[in-house]
Amino acid sequence: MAASLGGATSRGWPATVLLFGPALAWSLAAALGLVWTAGDSRAWESLDRHGHPVAGSARCEACHAQAHDSWRRSWHRTMTQEATPGELAGLGPLTVASTAGQGEDDRGQDGVLAPFAGETLDYLGFRATMDRDDHGRPRITVTRESEVVLAATVALTVGSHRYQQYVGFMSREGELWRLPVAWHRAERRWIHMNGAFVEPEGETGSLADYQRHLSRANDNCIFCHNTQPVPGPTADGLGFASEVGELGIGCEACHGPAQAHVARHRNPLRRLLARGEGDGSITHPGRLDPARESAVCGRCHGQRIGRDIAAILREGDDFIPGEDLARVSRPIFADTVIPGVSGLDGRDGSQPFAARFWPDGTP
Repeated sequence: MAASLGGATSRGWPATVLLFGPALAWSLAAALGLVWTAGDSRAWESLDRHGHPVAGSARCEACHAQAHDSWRRSWHRTMTQEATPGELAGLGPLTVASTAGQGEDDRGQDGVLAPFAGETLDYLGFRATMDRDDHGRPRITVTRESEVVLAATVALTVGSHRYQQYVGFMSREGELWRLPVAWHRAERRWIHMNGAFVEPEGETGSLADYQRHLSRANDNCIFCHNTQPVPGPTADGLGFASEVGELGIGCEACHGPAQAHVARHRNPLRRLLARGEGDGSITHPGRLDPARESAVCGRCHGQRIGRDIAAILREGDDFIPGEDLARVSRPIFADTVIPGVSGLDGRDGSQPFAARFWPDGTP
């Protein structure tokens, strides 16, 4: 028999060894496993992340709390939001993998900024009425005299800093459209989108002039206002089945897909060893050379057009932050044309992108 706890057993082994030995052995094995995994050279290799899905910004918070908090307060986070939380799927076919950027922050930004309480805006002989349907969802209706020329339930909001634009489904073919009126945040009033651009306002009664900035979002706005967007035109060419990795500008818009990064750093010892070191599973813009760092921002804050437009519409632009942006796109200039695209090919002698530039060529 054992004499007592801490004494000798009948075989001469200390009781404490028998009691705690297995636990110590398991702890030692676990520690050795952590060290081996952390030191495995394959765990530090650079990864080809093309085709990787996003993890979602919510996955970043546990290890990068301060950076995540800063992102939560940013205008990037509120770039695109659901107009009515949880109702996007019922309005049309748009697949969203992550909604981590949704919800209110300390600025009180939580989606729709405008009242949508029956306000009206008269412009060029048309009247836009902004109210809500029987389910409380914001909607915009445009009439000319008694004729309804546009009606849409708002699905998404775009922007929350200077003014907020509204996007809605106008058909069941999955087409999302940027609507022609916007809410001016500072002045708390409605404006027509023509007034947001330096160009002639248009002729009274002209529907074409009124709808000049009614633009399809699936193959236009979706790119720079979301993370990992894929326009997704349907095979029959009659609609879209668009997807976004995350609404708004999430962490991975600037750091690249992070699922492999999350998996790689589940090991706490590896996280400790990685502090201050380069990591091939993620992009740190601050460690890039100036040209590549600028390209991370230039992807959206630059005038450019994709090199293979058909592939980009099908699959997204395939750009991983840290790469050469010129691989997937080229700059747009005042005299740029796009061969084979009606209205942008310059065959009529026009310069379709000239309005984006001042006479001296400044964007």
